[in-house]
Amino acid sequence: MNPVVQRDNTVVNTSDRPKLLGVRYLGPFVTDTSVPGETKRDGIIPAHPGGGALQVARDRWVLFLSTLTPEGWDACHSILYQLRADAPDGRILQEGMIASAQEDWDPLGSGDRLVKCCGMPIAFGVPHDAVCGTQPMPSAGVFVVKWYRFAQKRHGDLLLHPSDPRQDWVDGTWIKQRTLRVEWAQFRLNKDRNDIEMLVPPSVLRQHGYEMGESLCSLGPNIQTHHGMKPPVPENVDCTSWVSCDTFIPYHDNRHDHGSVAPVRYVFNEQTDLYEWRDVGQLITLPGRVIGEASVNRVGEEYIVALRSFGYNNSGTQTVWFRTPDLFSNWGPPRFTEAPSAPRVAFSCGDGILRLFGNERVSHDQNNRSVLRCWDVDAQRLTLGRVRTIFDARQRNLPFVYPLVDMPKLCPAQGTRQLLLFRLIDRVHTANLPRIPKSNKEAFALAGIHAAELTLAGDIRPQWNFRDRSRG
Repeated sequence: MNPVVQRDNTVVNTSDRPKLLGVRYLGPFVTDTSVPGETKRDGIIPAHPGGGALQVARDRWVLFLSTLTPEGWDACHSILYQLRADAPDGRILQEGMIASAQEDWDPLGSGDRLVKCCGMPIAFGVPHDAVCGTQPMPSAGVFVVKWYRFAQKRHGDLLLHPSDPRQDWVDGTWIKQRTLRVEWAQFRLNKDRNDIEMLVPPSVLRQHGYEMGESLCSLGPNIQTHHGMKPPVPENVDCTSWVSCDTFIPYHDNRHDHGSVAPVRYVFNEQTDLYEWRDVGQLITLPGRVIGEASVNRVGEEYIVALRSFGYNNSGTQTVWFRTPDLFSNWGPPRFTEAPSAPRVAFSCGDGILRLFGNERVSHDQNNRSVLRCWDVDAQRLTLGRVRTIFDARQRNLPFVYPLVDMPKLCPAQGTRQLLLFRLIDRVHTANLPRIPKSNKEAFALAGIHAAELTLAGDIRPQWNFRDRSRG
């Protein structure tokens, strides 16, 4: 049986008193690529490790990542993949492009010359040959990868961001409302197991039944879409249904890139052998606040949702928590924990403990992103407990002016080790503004995706069971 989703459709910890022994920094993980147009020679940085590595077979993993250009604020570039052997940090077998940045992009057919930016890939699916008990799993071998895209505008050597009030892009908000969307594709491992092949090419993510028209889903027209910070989680035993929470921003809400969230469900259609976006729940809003970048985890018989939250005008940044037995019903009252204005993500770790990974406010840190930590989360009280430091840029002799250590993503545990990937760049690499000192060659060479390792002890069960090879 799949050890993550049990017969009663709950995720449980079946380990023999497992525990986290420690966390150690491993070093640079992906600081350049071989994909044409996406290398350091092209001025591009591999910057966001997606949702962690996805296991696609017993001995095959795919790491999705988004690249970054230092030409503007949050100037995401393209979505790439690496097929790796044996482990998330195993030997690279193939590297390629999923979705490319695009110059002279005219998505609205209005004659605009915009730049298409793609960022934050998230993937899910059941590995090839995975079994539930002794039975094959219906969706095994078919995978989804999705990412967000939006438009920026070239202005000399800068890329203007539509949400940056410091930049003079008069119709930037209007453009963002109509271009901020989630795209997706579906793929499988090829027959030779040395590359992936597309089953459905990249397209805008639309709910089943809303393939055409202004409305992307049952929430109606005039809504921007964004997705969460971690992969969806299985909802049933055979993993044909997956759930998460996405961000939905009505056109009339121009206060932030976040807004409201709603639960979404992806269902594997056994007639087409493809996934569909089947359902979306009601919008969850908080008065006086914007929310987004959801993390959804299954703990016992309940879902725990963590959200990045701001008061209007970026005031009062917090993490908002909900606990519910059903994402598509009443979530109950929110709980709040303090957090800096930086991304954060919650993962259920290999020892069965829910942890929040993110940054902590420290003195003399203009960015609030120089120290990356993780906190144990009390799943009942939704409070933060023991804290561990993953990476402290202040204690290392780095060539960065303003180091950003952020975007942490946890890979599934392999035995007693669990790989954590995160972004390490200089602030100038994602905020090309005149008042920020320029970076240097050493900083540019070191910038990219770095890795740390969680060391576990006890009976750590694998995420998936596989067909016995001796049975043929």
